Amino acid sequence: MLRSTFGVCLLFFFLSCSKEKETLKETRTPLPPIVYNDAKVPDQLRMNQLQYLSSHNSYRKHTDKEIYLFLNHLLPFASSLFMEWQYDHVDFYTQLERYGVRHLEIDIYGDKNGGRFYNRAGYTWTGRDPESHILELEQSGLKVLHIPDIDFETNYYTFIDALKDIKRWSDHYPDHLPVYIYIETKTATVGDFLSGIGFTKAEIWDADNTAEIEKEILSVFPINQIIKPDDIRRNHLTLREGVLQDGWLTIGEARGKVMFMFDVEDFSNEYKKGSPSLEGKLVFTPSKESDPDAAFMKRNDPFASDIESLVKKGYLVRSMIGGVEEAKSGDYSKWEAGKSKGVHFLSTDYYKPDDRGGKVKGWTDFHVFLENNSYQLNPITN
Repeated sequence: MLRSTFGVCLLFFFLSCSKEKETLKETRTPLPPIVYNDAKVPDQLRMNQLQYLSSHNSYRKHTDKEIYLFLNHLLPFASSLFMEWQYDHVDFYTQLERYGVRHLEIDIYGDKNGGRFYNRAGYTWTGRDPESHILELEQSGLKVLHIPDIDFETNYYTFIDALKDIKRWSDHYPDHLPVYIYIETKTATVGDFLSGIGFTKAEIWDADNTAEIEKEILSVFPINQIIKPDDIRRNHLTLREGVLQDGWLTIGEARGKVMFMFDVEDFSNEYKKGSPSLEGKLVFTPSKESDPDAAFMKRNDPFASDIESLVKKGYLVRSMIGGVEEAKSGDYSKWEAGKSKGVHFLSTDYYKPDDRGGKVKGWTDFHVFLENNSYQLNPITN
C-alpha cells in the first residue's frame, strides 16, 4: 500500500502542477450574444496574416468532484499539485459560435476493440461501481479524454463525435475562417506507471491506430474540405519550400475548411516516415526549421526569442498564453507577448472568465478575446 501511495504521489507530480486545494464548480457563465464576422475578412489575406483564439484541451470538463476531493484527502501534503486542472470548457459548437475560437485542441487515445476506457478505476476510491455505463466507450475507435481513470470528464467521448460537432457548426456557417484542429496522441496513463491495481494502460500508436486517425477524419469531413500539406507544398519538392516561397492559402481559398495538426514530435516522426514532406497525408506535423515538413512550430512559451523570426518567415506558431495561473493572478503578460510577437494560435483555458473570478478569494476575471471576435490582423505579417 505504501509503495502504491508513493507511486501515486510521483505520478501526480508528473501529470499536474497545482498550488492549492479547491472545490470544483460547474461553469455557469451566461453565453454572450453571437458575433459572427468571419465573412468580413478580406479574401486576399493569407491564413498566416491573422491571429486566432485557441482553447487548450478544448474538450475537457472539470474533474469528477468526488475523485478530486478524494485525491486531496489522500494526498493532503500534495494538494498543490492539481492547480492546472481547475478549468473546463463548453462544447465546440458554442466555442466556435459564441467565443470566436478557431483553433481547437483534442487529446486522443487508441481503442481498437472498444471498452478500454469503459471502467474508471477512480470511481472505486469513492465507493462507486467502476463501470461508466457509457455506451460510446464500449465502441471501438479513438477516444477523447485527458487522463484515464482519474481525469476523464469530457464533452465528447469519441474523436468522431468531437469532429461531428465541428462539422455541424461549419455547415451552419459555410464561409467561416479556417478551423484548426490540434491533435495530441496520448500514451501516458496512471496504468503505465502503476500496474496491478486496476488502472487502464494506453494502447501504442501502431500502424492500425495511426491509420484510424485519418480514417475517422475522412468519415466526417470530405477531403475537399480539408487543408492538406500537399495544398501548401504545391509543386515544390518539400513542404518547407512551399511555405517559404508561395506561402499559405488565401482566406478566400481557405473559407469553410479545416486543417489538422499533430502536437507530439515522436508520434509525428513515425507518421511522416516515407513521406518526409507529408506527401499524401492529411495532418501537419510539428517540426524544426530545417525539416522538409516545416510549416508550423510549437512554442509553448510566448516569450521564446525566435517566435517573431519564425512568423516573419511564414511559419505558423502556437503558444500557451493563459491558464489557471493567469486566472488566479490576473497576469496578461503572456497574452500581450503572444499578440505582439505574431503568434497565430493563442491558446488559453480562459476565453471566458472563471465563475469564481471576483467571487472567490484568489481568483480574478482573467479572460482573453480578439478585437474582431474570431480573429485579428497579425502585427508581424501585415
